[in-house]
Amino acid sequence: MGVFGLVFIVIGIAVVIFCVKTIVDGMKRGGWQETAGIVRESPIATKEVGGFRVTTKGWSAAQPTITYEYEVGGRRYTGRGIAMVRETRSLFGGRRSNMAGFAEGAQIPVYYDPADPSRSATFKGGFGCAALIGIVVGLFFMLFGWMFMSF
Repeated sequence: MGVFGLVFIVIGIAVVIFCVKTIVDGMKRGGWQETAGIVRESPIATKEVGGFRVTTKGWSAAQPTITYEYEVGGRRYTGRGIAMVRETRSLFGGRRSNMAGFAEGAQIPVYYDPADPSRSATFKGGFGCAALIGIVVGLFFMLFGWMFMSF
C-alpha cells in the first residue's frame, strides 16, 4: 500500500507545482504591454456568407494554436500561442464565437514582455480559476496518498 500512496503523493505534488507556476506566469504577464499582431498560421478558416463571416473549419473543444507576427520598436517578432476562443450563448439559444477573429490574416492583440519583446502571449492573464481548482485536486491527491501511506 505504501507505493500506491506514494504515487498519489507524487502526482499531487506535480499538479500543485504546475498550477502554481500557471498562476505565477499569469501574474507576470499582468505588466506586459499590448500591441497589434497578425495571425500568420491558423487551423481556423472562415468565409463570407450572406454578409456574415462564418467559421468553416477549426472548430473543436480544444483551443487552437496559432502563429502570429507583431512589431515592437521597429523590430518584427513571431510568436506561437493559444487562440483564446470564447463562445457566448443567448437566452434564445443563439451561439456566437470569436473564433473567426483567429483565422489567417486576422488582427489580434498580442501581449509582450517589455524587458524581452520576444516573449509574447495572445492573452494577458492566467487560468486563475482552473489553476485554483487544479491546486485543490493536487492537494486531494496528496491527502489521499498520505491516507494510504498511513494505513
